[in-house]
Amino acid sequence: MRVLGIDPSLRSTGFGIVEEDGGRLVPVAYGIIKPTASLPLHLKLAEIKAELETIMTGCGFAEYSALEIKKAVTGYGQADKEQVLTMVRSLLGLDDDDVPLDASDALAAAICHLNARSFQAKVDDKEPS
Repeated sequence: MRVLGIDPSLRSTGFGIVEEDGGRLVPVAYGIIKPTASLPLHLKLAEIKAELETIMTGCGFAEYSALEIKKAVTGYGQADKEQVLTMVRSLLGLDDDDVPLDASDALAAAICHLNARSFQAKVDDKEPS
């Protein structure tokens, strides 16, 4: 399964795509979308929308709070962006020292979703006693 995580912001929207392959998390792509700063709000949103549409096609959506995402990745819901980055790099085996913080937050969101799906699948498969 391939998951797109998004860390929304008008200045720098992070995105990260993570794939689960046999229980292993694999980074597919990540980056940031920086709309033109001088544009009015509605045009900034249009730029972000256009970029995201080139990244995704016909997929479902899930939403997680920052606390849920941080807890899923670091084990601590109040972790700072640097702690999230460190764990994302570790979980995905990324050697890239220049992963933007917004992109690592988006990758963390994707990891959170994969973990939630994995947990739910285990609960659904468990037979009642």
